[in-house]
Amino acid sequence: MVAPPTRFLSIFLAFVGWVCSGVALLAGLVWGLSLRCDESCDGRGWRRSADAWQWNGVALLGVLSFTAAAALLFFVWRQRPVLALVAYIVALAALFGLASSLSPDWTQHLDRRSGGELLLLLVGTSGPLIAVLLSSARR
Repeated sequence: MVAPPTRFLSIFLAFVGWVCSGVALLAGLVWGLSLRCDESCDGRGWRRSADAWQWNGVALLGVLSFTAAAALLFFVWRQRPVLALVAYIVALAALFGLASSLSPDWTQHLDRRSGGELLLLLVGTSGPLIAVLLSSARR
């Protein structure tokens, strides 16, 4: 049995990660289903075509990230660290896939991001990982 403060902290951190994944869900749905290429729909590549099937993949990545974060929260609550780690990896892969779909060079320009964006990235990725690690702690 996990000590109550550690258990509470792990569930709280998983919940914070789930809330942060709501941003990925919102971004995936907004860009994948409605904005698409917006005003730049002339040119080469799928990002410049409103009818490209990849936009549905963008929406799917947002949904997958959010769903995997919800599964992580559930598995941390149920103290299933291996399944929680798998859910974390799926959520993180979906998040990075979504970010790369929307902005292929996002990793090259981290210095241009606002403090709020970097804080969201840090909390949204490290908090759930700490929750997974804490959920495996036994008394």
